[in-house]
Amino acid sequence: MRTFIFLFCTTIFGFSPVKLFSQNAKIVIAADKTVSVDEVFDIIKQQTNYTFIYQEDLFKKLPKVQLKKGTIRVNDLLKNSFSSKDFDFSFANGNTILVKEVRVEKVIVQQAKNIEISGTVTNDRKEPLPGVNIKVKGTNATAQTDFDGKYTITAPSDGILLFSYIGHRSEIVAVNNKKVINISLTEETKQLEGVTVNTGVTVRKKELITGAVTIYKGEELRQISTQNVVQALKSLDPSFIVLNNNLVGSNPNILPTIEVRGQTSLSANQ
Repeated sequence: MRTFIFLFCTTIFGFSPVKLFSQNAKIVIAADKTVSVDEVFDIIKQQTNYTFIYQEDLFKKLPKVQLKKGTIRVNDLLKNSFSSKDFDFSFANGNTILVKEVRVEKVIVQQAKNIEISGTVTNDRKEPLPGVNIKVKGTNATAQTDFDGKYTITAPSDGILLFSYIGHRSEIVAVNNKKVINISLTEETKQLEGVTVNTGVTVRKKELITGAVTIYKGEELRQISTQNVVQALKSLDPSFIVLNNNLVGSNPNILPTIEVRGQTSLSANQ
């Protein structure tokens, strides 16, 4: 009798349409077919007690879903029906599936605009420094100060300017959207371990030169001229002769021809 009752109950419940509420419930696909996302939901609803809540026409632009004959879990079927990066679904209240569109906030990255920057570069004594090199970090943009220490350069509003000048400490300045950047360079004093003389052919130490050697320091040159080193040397040493070339006119890119002690030992290509 007990065996009969057990078999009877098993038979009754085995053929009863059991409604599943687990997301692992399996859905039977009778044959290979192509359906819309809405039709996928209909298939799930027919075989389970699930109901769907979603906005009308939410899947209107989605491509068809390819279904293969066999069985598949509800969770996997939903994942295969639409992209998880565009849509999200969640199980609520046991048998309700909420489907919504994933809204991604677009972050607009604004590129720093280029601005024209101008300013003046001076030394510790507030004197203008001509010939200071200015470079925009990370680019090929460069500029140089004029005889009054003034410069103009184009750089990104969030860029960085590099200032360098012989005999002075280099400086790094952030633009920070500033259109005027004035800067003072500090003179860098370094003790020379040895003096070498460039003859135009070889570089030799001072003590190995048999002729007369004259050394002028930067301070001496600045006392004569802060803008033209050649003219300063001409004033300090009578043997240093600058020859005028009327053919080049006032072209600033042409270096003068120089004679030292009556012989041409320095020129534009030396």
